[in-house]
This record gives sequence, structure tokens and C-alpha cells, in this order.
Amino acid sequence: MAVVNLEELQARTAFVRDLASSGGAYVVEGAAGIARVPSPRRRGVDVELMWTDRDEAARWADALVQAPKITALSIDTLLARHLPKLADEGRLIGGNWSDSPAEPEFAAHDLDQQVRRRLIEQFVESAAKTRQVWVLKAADTPATVLTRHPAGGEALPVFTDRASAERAIDGAWGHTLASRVPVGDFLQKMIVWCVETRRRIAPAYVPGPGLIELPPWDVKALLSGHAPVRRVA
Repeated sequence: MAVVNLEELQARTAFVRDLASSGGAYVVEGAAGIARVPSPRRRGVDVELMWTDRDEAARWADALVQAPKITALSIDTLLARHLPKLADEGRLIGGNWSDSPAEPEFAAHDLDQQVRRRLIEQFVESAAKTRQVWVLKAADTPATVLTRHPAGGEALPVFTDRASAERAIDGAWGHTLASRVPVGDFLQKMIVWCVETRRRIAPAYVPGPGLIELPPWDVKALLSGHAPVRRVA
């Protein structure tokens, strides 16, 4: 959706940044479901309201629905299930809705991709600071997922920190352990392993249809400071 003006652009950027850094968002639920309003720009389209600050969600709750309940949505839930559902329903997302004239609206796929790019930015920033990334391993073998790339194959999920890696340990990965990998080893060994085995890499891994998978050399360029994250598709 086209950006209307600078104020809205700033509001959109702030919402994406805050959502990625806080690890989730809040919605207001009532008897009729999650609070939503008609889009002021697209006739017949509903905008589901979402906030990155719980107090702001509570501030507007009574004005939006009866018997409101504030519900937290983790970033995993948002990207894996909630945004894909909104995309199927044709609803937009209103970020940090308030009485401000700037009312940013996102298509679900657009918000998904912007948040994922911001997560990758955070991944690169963290790796530069801590000099480490995290993967899941079983018997010293990195855990992988089936790629969504048309060419097929597998992708290596890589995580920003131990907590995010451990959150992914369930189901098929229940037998794995979070493993810290120094950035130097990752660049010299795991990148080469992915190249040799024709695997792609999913940095700042969060499941969902919008998962961003990159060729190994692109990830090396990001971590080496030779490519900006804004170029990530």
C-alpha cells in the first residue's frame, strides 16, 4: 500500500521497529472478535487494530468493543499464523492506532516482510556485537527445514540468541539442542557446508509462509558488512 506522507512513513517505520524489538504485539478482543474499523482509504475493507504497547491497547479498548480483553500475540504467532490468516481474509492491519492523523495501514504480506527484514537487521546487529549466532543441532548435525524455494532442498535456520533458538525446539526438533556458533566459525565452516550441500539459510528464523531464505554467500555478505539488509527480498 502506498505511503501517503512523511508522517505516516515515520509511523509505519516505528511500528515495525517496535514490533520486532518487543517480540510481539497486542490486540483488543470483544464478543465480536478482534477490534477492527473500516479502512478510511479502501471501501469495504476492515482494518484490524494492533499495538506494540499494552497500555495503548488498553487505552482504546473500551471505545472499541464491549467487555474488552487485551491479548498478546508473540512474533512467532503473528508471522506463522495470524498474519497469513488476515491475508486470506483480505483484512489490513492498523499499527498503533490512536487519535493521531497518521494512521498507517499494512497489507498482511507487507507487514510480514517488513518485520522479517527488521528481524534480520537485528540479527546482523547482534552478531556484530556478540560475535555469535545460534543453530539447533542433533548429534552435532545442524537441524534444517524444507525450503520454500522453487528449486527445492533444505534451509538452515539460524537464530539471533539462545532464547529464540530454544523456543523453536518442539515437534520435529524436540531431539535438538541450541548450539552457540562463533561468527568466525559460522562464516568459515557453516557457510561452506551450506554451499557444498546446496542449502539456503534462514537468518532470524521464525516459521511461516513469509520466511526469508537467502543463498549462503548473501548471508556471509550481510554478516561481513558488505551488503545492506534493505536489499533482502
